[in-house]
Amino acid sequence: MRTGRLKILEVMLLMLAVSCDTKRADFAEAGDEQLKVQGLKIRKKESPGLVDYQVRVQVINPEIGNEQLAASMMYKMDSAFYLANGAVRVYPEILEPVASGIKNRFEYMVSFKDVKAGKDDKALLVYADKFISRKAYTLEFK
Repeated sequence: MRTGRLKILEVMLLMLAVSCDTKRADFAEAGDEQLKVQGLKIRKKESPGLVDYQVRVQVINPEIGNEQLAASMMYKMDSAFYLANGAVRVYPEILEPVASGIKNRFEYMVSFKDVKAGKDDKALLVYADKFISRKAYTLEFK
């Protein structure tokens, strides 16, 4: 029963994300057999100097998660996210873990100073995992 409710909630959230103004929100995803990383880039009119991202990190293998991992993913994430703009790394101004209540799913609100990329240069959001796969996952937004 719980799984059915979870599926319904995920579908509703997906519909909400799709129905958002496309000029204000972009979606990107990366992953492998260990992790799936999803991100939503949100430009808010209320904060013109910042670019906000909602990021979800989902552990694929349910045997990996434990209480120590959950604590590490909540409190030791300072340098796990950055924007890569060419050779320059920009670390977040604000990083806020969001309690999802779902085992092995970790969500964050991440805010960066607005980095202006050139025509050929894209600012990429990178999640550098420190606890599970120890790989970097790159999210490319429009």
